[in-house]
Amino acid sequence: MKEKISNIHIPSFVDLLAEYQINEHQFMICWFVHTKDMKTYYKYTQEVSHVRRADLEELVEKGVLITPSSNLNTYELDSMSLTGSFAEGLFVLDAREAAMELWNKYPVRFTKDDGTNYPAKTVTDRDKLLEYYIRQGIGYNLNVHKNVLKLTDVYLELVGRGEMTGLGIEKYIRGHYWEQVEVLAKELGYGI
Repeated sequence: MKEKISNIHIPSFVDLLAEYQINEHQFMICWFVHTKDMKTYYKYTQEVSHVRRADLEELVEKGVLITPSSNLNTYELDSMSLTGSFAEGLFVLDAREAAMELWNKYPVRFTKDDGTNYPAKTVTDRDKLLEYYIRQGIGYNLNVHKNVLKLTDVYLELVGRGEMTGLGIEKYIRGHYWEQVEVLAKELGYGI
């Protein structure tokens, strides 16, 4: 079964394409350079589009891509990197750190109305759960990650006030529960 991909913040991608005057194919190159997802990169080059040297040269000229060699005929995408100004504008620089930021924000336990506590961080494998968060693209996209953190704050506030039920972190992440929180937050006038 294919995993659901959501929360890809298209406006921030479009803004970056416009700012740096790069096309969507060049953006995909940047995505693969940043994520180092070589499996998907090879599938992309086999089934969607090949990487053209002209695209690489243009990305270098525009100050987006850094290559270890000036010879782009022998490039290896996994040895390239993005310039800080480009990467910082859109990507979380350390996706694992971003996933841990969400993990650390989430409480260890919730308290029911009657005062009893129940665990909030019961997971079978924390590392797999955090990897899931990253693979969804959420842990790589700076704007989306910030939004998830903000919605998690709202969620925890609503749980604390008894307006929502506290879920275990695994359900929260795998179910993209922040999407439901966002709808409710807008209804309640949170200005999100």
